[in-house]
Amino acid sequence: MNQVPTWVLLRGLTRESGHWGEFPRQLSEVLATQQPGVRVMSLDLPGNGTLYRQASPSRVPALLEACRDELLRRGVHGPIYLLAMSLGGMVACEWALRYPQEVAGTVLINTSLRPYSPLLQ
Repeated sequence: MNQVPTWVLLRGLTRESGHWGEFPRQLSEVLATQQPGVRVMSLDLPGNGTLYRQASPSRVPALLEACRDELLRRGVHGPIYLLAMSLGGMVACEWALRYPQEVAGTVLINTSLRPYSPLLQ
């Protein structure tokens, strides 16, 4: 288990972590008032941002495994909190289902998750 709470931010399809703008810093400042030492980090999905040269998997489970591998590479072992948008929300849900011991909680924003958000909405 991490000694400090860790929040991981995931974006959606064709969006990189840079699209969060100042939000990670702002979130970190707010959370630090309640959870001293909190870490906030964002991950790029393969094929986006710093990982633009990697092939982008066509399945959510493969995206999930890429994210888990990246966190391990960064020395983060969980449990983690996931704040995720759109496709990132689908990855976060899959993470919580497959590896519940690794996920302390999730916040989902505009996720395209069936049956809650129909394709055309």
